[in-house]
Amino acid sequence: MTVNDTPAEEGARTYEVEPIRSDTNLRYFRWLTENIRTVLAATGGRVGYMHINAMGAGGVGEFDKFWRAFRYKEGIIIDVRRNSGGWTEYFLIDKLERRQVAFNVLRGMEPFRYPGSAGNRRYVAISNEYNGSDGECFIEHFKARRLGTVVGVPSWGGLVGILNPQRTIDNGTIQQPNNAFYGRQGTWWVENHGADPDILIDNDPAAVMAGRDPQIEKAIEVILGQIRDHPAPKFPERPEYPKR
Repeated sequence: MTVNDTPAEEGARTYEVEPIRSDTNLRYFRWLTENIRTVLAATGGRVGYMHINAMGAGGVGEFDKFWRAFRYKEGIIIDVRRNSGGWTEYFLIDKLERRQVAFNVLRGMEPFRYPGSAGNRRYVAISNEYNGSDGECFIEHFKARRLGTVVGVPSWGGLVGILNPQRTIDNGTIQQPNNAFYGRQGTWWVENHGADPDILIDNDPAAVMAGRDPQIEKAIEVILGQIRDHPAPKFPERPEYPKR
């Protein structure tokens, strides 16, 4: 591409432009940014928002990025709609379960939380019909650990996993289902049913076309109610330094 500030070849500059193959990621990050801004604005900055689109190494990295950004908020909305699954949901649960038990104090500095990766915050998860596999396991695990409220609609119902795919001579693949989960109730998790939300709410087409997201709106309403009705216990002021 050759450009100039006048319609002449003299003084023109030539650039090579490599177009992107798809604008999917650009649209996704715009959607994500808008959701973060919506939640922060609606809650007065008290609640953070994250979206995890897969349970793999990238998803753990995204979770950790948002966790570090929002861990000192009063609450976090965790969106796993359209999660394509993977194997790392329990890494997320491990972080969410951590609770602050003390403050660490360095002389001359403000106290900071201990453990540093923990907090006394409220959580709401959002799930929908396109959340599958390990994303569904996250919802069941989240509910089993009583970490918060789930809003949305049942997930798509495909938690049974496949391992050890076999190649065929014509370069095809043969896979067989070979791992599943059942809970302490003695029933299978998710399969052919889906992970159920605590509060059922759908994103109806009219609302979506109007630029609304009723599931996020409900998540905001629920988490603000939790913060109001069940605030995190406050820690006492720092005691006086001992004299020795």
